[in-house]
Amino acid sequence: MSYDDKRAYVGAPSAAIAAQNIVSTASGAIVAGGTLSALLPVAEASFICSVAAVVTATPSSPPAGVKPYILIGTNTTTGATSFAQSSGSSGVCTFVPAVAVAAGSTFQIGLVATGTASATETAGAVNLVVGLGPQYV
Repeated sequence: MSYDDKRAYVGAPSAAIAAQNIVSTASGAIVAGGTLSALLPVAEASFICSVAAVVTATPSSPPAGVKPYILIGTNTTTGATSFAQSSGSSGVCTFVPAVAVAAGSTFQIGLVATGTASATETAGAVNLVVGLGPQYV
Protein backbone atom coordinates (compact mmCIF):
# COMPACT_ATOMS: atom_id res chain seq x y z
CA MET A 1 0.00 0.00 0.00
CA SER A 2 1.31 3.43 -0.80
CA TYR A 3 2.13 6.02 1.84
CA ASP A 4 -1.16 7.86 1.57
CA ASP A 5 -3.44 4.80 1.35
CA LYS A 6 -6.37 4.49 3.69
CA ARG A 7 -7.61 1.32 5.30
CA ALA A 8 -8.71 -1.42 2.92
CA TYR A 9 -11.22 -4.19 3.57
CA VAL A 10 -11.28 -7.87 2.61
CA GLY A 11 -14.57 -9.69 2.87
CA ALA A 12 -17.10 -12.28 1.81
CA PRO A 13 -17.49 -14.68 0.17
CA SER A 14 -13.96 -15.95 0.84
CA ALA A 15 -13.97 -14.54 4.38
CA ALA A 16 -16.78 -16.72 5.68
CA ILE A 17 -16.81 -19.38 8.37
CA ALA A 18 -19.39 -22.18 8.50
CA ALA A 19 -21.53 -22.81 11.58
CA GLN A 20 -19.69 -24.86 14.18
CA ASN A 21 -19.54 -25.96 17.79
CA ILE A 22 -16.57 -24.44 19.61
CA VAL A 23 -15.17 -25.96 22.81
CA SER A 24 -14.44 -23.24 25.37
CA THR A 25 -11.30 -23.20 27.45
CA ALA A 26 -10.70 -21.15 30.59
CA SER A 27 -7.36 -19.97 29.16
CA GLY A 28 -8.66 -19.05 25.71
CA ALA A 29 -6.51 -21.73 24.06
CA ILE A 30 -7.36 -22.59 20.47
CA VAL A 31 -8.88 -26.08 20.30
CA ALA A 32 -7.87 -28.15 17.27
CA GLY A 33 -10.52 -28.98 14.69
CA GLY A 34 -12.23 -25.60 14.40
CA THR A 35 -13.45 -24.31 11.06
CA LEU A 36 -11.30 -21.67 9.32
CA SER A 37 -12.00 -19.19 6.56
CA ALA A 38 -10.52 -19.70 3.12
CA LEU A 39 -6.96 -18.46 2.56
CA LEU A 40 -7.08 -14.68 2.17
CA PRO A 41 -4.24 -13.17 0.11
CA VAL A 42 -2.39 -9.94 0.87
CA ALA A 43 -0.48 -8.36 -2.02
CA GLU A 44 1.36 -5.64 -0.09
CA ALA A 45 2.67 -5.45 3.47
CA SER A 46 -0.30 -4.66 5.72
CA PHE A 47 -1.60 -4.71 9.27
CA ILE A 48 -4.80 -6.53 10.24
CA CYS A 49 -6.58 -4.00 12.44
CA SER A 50 -10.11 -5.32 12.89
CA VAL A 51 -12.51 -8.13 12.06
CA ALA A 52 -16.26 -7.56 11.77
CA ALA A 53 -18.71 -10.45 11.63
CA VAL A 54 -22.29 -10.77 10.46
CA VAL A 55 -24.00 -13.98 11.50
CA THR A 56 -25.82 -15.68 8.64
CA ALA A 57 -27.20 -18.77 10.39
CA THR A 58 -28.60 -19.83 13.78
CA PRO A 59 -27.80 -18.81 16.45
CA SER A 60 -28.40 -15.28 15.23
CA SER A 61 -25.71 -13.49 17.23
CA PRO A 62 -22.08 -14.21 18.17
CA PRO A 63 -21.96 -16.20 21.45
CA ALA A 64 -20.47 -14.48 24.50
CA GLY A 65 -16.74 -15.01 24.86
CA VAL A 66 -16.09 -15.80 21.20
CA LYS A 67 -13.11 -14.02 19.63
CA PRO A 68 -11.63 -14.19 16.15
CA TYR A 69 -8.04 -15.28 15.70
CA ILE A 70 -5.69 -14.77 12.79
CA LEU A 71 -3.61 -17.68 11.46
CA ILE A 72 -0.52 -16.76 9.42
CA GLY A 73 1.48 -19.88 8.59
CA THR A 74 1.61 -21.62 11.98
CA ASN A 75 1.42 -18.44 14.08
CA THR A 76 -1.87 -17.41 15.69
CA THR A 77 -2.93 -14.08 17.16
CA THR A 78 -6.23 -13.81 19.03
CA GLY A 79 -8.25 -10.61 19.05
CA ALA A 80 -8.00 -8.58 22.23
CA THR A 81 -11.75 -8.56 22.84
CA SER A 82 -14.76 -10.75 22.22
CA PHE A 83 -17.03 -9.67 19.40
CA ALA A 84 -18.73 -6.52 20.69
CA GLN A 85 -22.38 -6.75 19.77
CA SER A 86 -23.04 -3.90 17.36
CA SER A 87 -26.52 -5.01 16.33
CA GLY A 88 -28.74 -8.07 16.58
CA SER A 89 -26.60 -10.18 14.29
CA SER A 90 -23.18 -8.56 14.02
CA GLY A 91 -20.14 -7.63 16.03
CA VAL A 92 -16.64 -6.25 15.67
CA CYS A 93 -13.29 -7.08 17.28
CA THR A 94 -10.14 -4.99 17.10
CA PHE A 95 -6.56 -6.21 17.20
CA VAL A 96 -4.32 -4.08 19.43
CA PRO A 97 -1.55 -4.14 18.49
CA ALA A 98 -2.39 -4.78 14.85
CA VAL A 99 -1.19 -8.04 13.26
CA ALA A 100 1.54 -7.61 10.63
CA VAL A 101 1.10 -9.49 7.35
CA ALA A 102 4.01 -9.66 4.91
CA ALA A 103 3.60 -8.79 1.23
CA GLY A 104 2.62 -11.73 -0.94
CA SER A 105 1.35 -13.88 1.92
CA THR A 106 -1.97 -15.34 3.04
CA PHE A 107 -3.89 -15.58 6.29
CA GLN A 108 -6.99 -17.32 7.65
CA ILE A 109 -9.48 -16.45 10.36
CA GLY A 110 -10.90 -18.81 12.97
CA LEU A 111 -12.99 -18.49 16.13
CA VAL A 112 -11.94 -19.30 19.68
CA ALA A 113 -14.18 -19.41 22.79
CA THR A 114 -13.12 -18.35 26.27
CA GLY A 115 -15.24 -19.32 29.24
CA THR A 116 -16.12 -22.32 31.38
CA ALA A 117 -13.66 -25.08 30.51
CA SER A 118 -15.02 -27.79 28.22
CA ALA A 119 -18.32 -25.97 27.64
CA THR A 120 -19.44 -26.01 24.00
CA GLU A 121 -20.57 -22.83 22.27
CA THR A 122 -22.65 -23.02 19.10
CA ALA A 123 -21.46 -20.38 16.66
CA GLY A 124 -23.61 -19.66 13.63
CA ALA A 125 -22.08 -19.21 10.19
CA VAL A 126 -20.51 -15.77 9.77
CA ASN A 127 -19.43 -13.52 6.94
CA LEU A 128 -16.34 -11.55 7.92
CA VAL A 129 -14.92 -8.21 6.89
CA VAL A 130 -11.24 -7.70 7.71
CA GLY A 131 -9.84 -4.19 8.08
CA LEU A 132 -6.30 -3.84 6.69
CA GLY A 133 -4.09 -0.83 7.30
CA PRO A 134 -0.99 0.08 5.28
CA GLN A 135 2.41 -1.02 6.54
CA TYR A 136 5.04 1.49 5.50
CA VAL A 137 8.15 -0.56 4.72
